[in-house]
Formats: sequence, C-alpha cells, structure tokens
Amino acid sequence: MNEFFGKLKTGIKNTGINVKKTVDVSSFRLKAGRTRAEIEEEYYNFGKRIFENYQNTKGFQEVETVAEEFCRKIEGMQNEVSSLDAKIQEKKKRKKCPCGETVPSNTKFCPFCGHKF
Repeated sequence: MNEFFGKLKTGIKNTGINVKKTVDVSSFRLKAGRTRAEIEEEYYNFGKRIFENYQNTKGFQEVETVAEEFCRKIEGMQNEVSSLDAKIQEKKKRKKCPCGETVPSNTKFCPFCGHKF
C-alpha cells in the first residue's frame, strides 16, 4: 500500500512539474509572439515616418537620425525575441545548433550538420 501511495505522490509531483513547464513555455511563446507583432508594427511606422519626413522637407536630411532610432529599437526587440526563444528551448530541454536546427540538450553531435557540442 505504501508503494502505491509513493508512486501516486511521485506521479502528482511530476505532473505539477510538467504543468509548470508547459505554462512557462506558453508564456514565453505568447510574449515572443507579441514582440514579433510589435516589430512588424515598427517596420510599418519606420517606413511611414521616413515618407512623412520626405514629404515635409522635400528631401532626406533627417532620415539617418530617424533610421538609427528605429533600427536600434527594432534590434532590441529582436534580441528580446531571441532570448525568449532560448528560454523556450531550455524549458523543452533542447538547444540550438549553429546550423539553425534545434536538438535535444543531451545531443553530442548535431544530426543535421555534424557540429560537435
């Protein structure tokens, strides 16, 4: 009887751990998705602002300043997405190979390109 309750306790504990991992991964995916949408919006705003600047000044005098501002903002957002993607892979016990493929974290060689970890 004690063995049964021990297995039950272990099963419940493992279920709780798996649920937390699933919730964490879902949360990271949601945030990464929102950030990707914000990046797309910034691309639109970037083009719109460049065009408005051109219309107002009949030239591109301030374009470099505007472009640098948007590029830095978008670059920061892309870094945030990369960080969230890395957290997702970590929670799923996976790692990313330099070739771009994701493999189980205990892999010693990438099955796609042969890279040694």
